[in-house]
Amino acid sequence: MNDLPAPNDSLPLVDSGFYDFDNLTLHLMQWVDNEAYRLQEEGQKADTGWLKTLEKLVIAKLYFPEEAMDTTIVSVVKCSLTRKAKVIQEDSAKKDNKKKEAVPDDLINSFFIQELRKLDAEWRQGGGGAGFKEFIMAITRDNQQRLDIRTEEGLDFAFEKLLPTQPPAGSWPSKYPLAFSQQLAVNEIWTRNHTEPGIFAVNGPPGTGKTTLLRDVVAAVVTDRASKLVKFGDSAFKAKDSLKYDDRLIPYYSLHPSLAGSAIVIASSNNGAVENISLELPGMEAVPEDVSDRSDYFGGLATVILNRPAWGLLAARLGNKSNREQFVNTLWWGNLQKSEKGDEAPPEKFSPERGEGLKYHLNLLRPPRKVREPALTWTEAVTRFEQAQAVEEAERQQLVTSSGLTHKIEWLEEQRRVWEERKQTATLQIEECRNALQTLSDRLAAMEMTLTLSSGDRDELDQRIHQHEKNKPGLLANLFSLGRISKAWWDRYQRLTDESDSLRATLTQQRQELQLAQSENEVVY
Repeated sequence: MNDLPAPNDSLPLVDSGFYDFDNLTLHLMQWVDNEAYRLQEEGQKADTGWLKTLEKLVIAKLYFPEEAMDTTIVSVVKCSLTRKAKVIQEDSAKKDNKKKEAVPDDLINSFFIQELRKLDAEWRQGGGGAGFKEFIMAITRDNQQRLDIRTEEGLDFAFEKLLPTQPPAGSWPSKYPLAFSQQLAVNEIWTRNHTEPGIFAVNGPPGTGKTTLLRDVVAAVVTDRASKLVKFGDSAFKAKDSLKYDDRLIPYYSLHPSLAGSAIVIASSNNGAVENISLELPGMEAVPEDVSDRSDYFGGLATVILNRPAWGLLAARLGNKSNREQFVNTLWWGNLQKSEKGDEAPPEKFSPERGEGLKYHLNLLRPPRKVREPALTWTEAVTRFEQAQAVEEAERQQLVTSSGLTHKIEWLEEQRRVWEERKQTATLQIEECRNALQTLSDRLAAMEMTLTLSSGDRDELDQRIHQHEKNKPGLLANLFSLGRISKAWWDRYQRLTDESDSLRATLTQQRQELQLAQSENEVVY
């Protein structure tokens, strides 16, 4: 790949699991990026010649046999927007009712074309939304940072983001907690974007738990919105207003702005996948069995809307007009027969299975009829929610305290290591002191012995001098010896006194050395 430019850090991450393939992909991406810059600088466009060059380059680098490639010339086709004919089929069961069949979208006829044009116009005027801007400008940012959580630095970052202070207050009612990467994604999504607009990508092949972590995001949004409703109370709704529709004025109450933006749209090029999610989240299989026993999140109404057993009204199929009409009709208007709206007393509880909609149910709750009592009053609901918040906060604080023990344990381990090193150093010093003390004690004993011997030698020498003084020759002996005896006596006496002086000086020095050694011995002790 010496003829390909080295990839820089601005390229998207490529991780197929095959290192050589990923490396080649990055080099080719950098080549395309450089070519795009060159063409822009030269005011040119990527024509068929350029595409053929790219094709040959890819084939060569992949060692793909050219003879296996289609030799058809690449052509540039100008597309035009057309409308597809509406397809209407007769319902075999009801001949007099006609139902529109959904027409699959393709690129040319898709309504996305108009949306993209609108987005392009807004973008040119500096609009487009924070999330779209972040998506478009992500690759051009100079301060891009990538962190491999498989490294030591990455693991430290991940564990920091998994501390008990990071998760949202609401989580999905599940038997099992999220996995490491799932909880990390949920925490980061919530931290970055629950108050500020933006974009966050979670990538992974099928079956890796992306939909599962989406449940916790939904639970976090629902819980956060509920906390705002509790906080605002009646002020969650603005003053009464009305909307003119045909010749009628329809009254309504606008929500507080802080309550807006809580809707979740699941969009995909695969309509089947989106529909599966819309059916999966409210489905009975999505939660443990005891969830529906402990609480009712409009489970009966959700069951009627989805036409399958559901535990809560958490999601619905709203991707086309038909689905939206069906949802509104079932949710709000209901399908209660006139014969069932007569004078006969309605059931005590909300009964969607008999065709009741929320409008009918709310009318029965309001004065002057008030023939039903709410399953739970607003005050009771607020109390329960605040109690749940208190429990969550207490358990979170307990987890925060427990997680803090990790740092304390690490600090104590470090302190233990330091004191262990100090102990080893002190043990070595004590051993050295013991050896020094033993050496000093031996030296002191030797010096005391030497001093004792020297003192004995001094006493013996003093006796010899004393005896020599007694034997001093008299006058007659000097005369008869002509002074030789006196001279010999004095010579011997001089040697003895010199020896005595030297011995006394030695004793003085030995006493001083002994005193110094005794002082050192006291210091060691």
